[in-house]
Amino acid sequence: MPNPPKFLYGEREPFPWPERVQQSIRSRIDDAISRLKPARFAQEPAYVAALIGRLDGVYFEEAGCRVEILGTIANDRGPNAAEKKYGADFALTAALQYGTRVITKVVLGQAKRGAEKNLPLQEKLRLHGQIIKMKQQSDCCIVLETPTEAGDSPGVRVIDASAPRFKSFQDYLIGGLLSCQHGDTRDLFVSRVQSSRLDHLHIEIKHPKVS
Repeated sequence: MPNPPKFLYGEREPFPWPERVQQSIRSRIDDAISRLKPARFAQEPAYVAALIGRLDGVYFEEAGCRVEILGTIANDRGPNAAEKKYGADFALTAALQYGTRVITKVVLGQAKRGAEKNLPLQEKLRLHGQIIKMKQQSDCCIVLETPTEAGDSPGVRVIDASAPRFKSFQDYLIGGLLSCQHGDTRDLFVSRVQSSRLDHLHIEIKHPKVS
């Protein structure tokens, strides 16, 4: 199998969010996650759908400052299901404004129940194949580890050797995606992940945006 294409996905200069903005965002994210008890969402697809739905929204907005997360759940049914074609079962979009800087970034994700290192061999092999498919669309991909015990936070692994490492999914959202240090900025790619079909992402491979 050929190596996945490499994409230049735009700036990584951090957004210098004021402390009060970071605290407001963190509080919203923590609240969204704390209400999702693993016992009520034991299966990974149910947890992910609930999590992405709760994360969707505007987190902060005032003059010259805006933070919004938009969530997309990929279709996983039928022979042409987006998850089967592209390896992702969700996408997160961050629409950010800080002064004159305005940017929209996307990350593709695949979720697994529990820690990735504890997955059965067959599931690890399946995840490996899903990661390859995601990487064929974008360099900006994550594995989300859904919690199995009450009180635990989701884990995350960034599939990018040059990206920072994060202790939790909350830390990733604030320190990675929302701080502008991770995410794909290609305009056409961003627009296509706003549909659960992940409309024809493979077309993007032929025309990567260089910035």
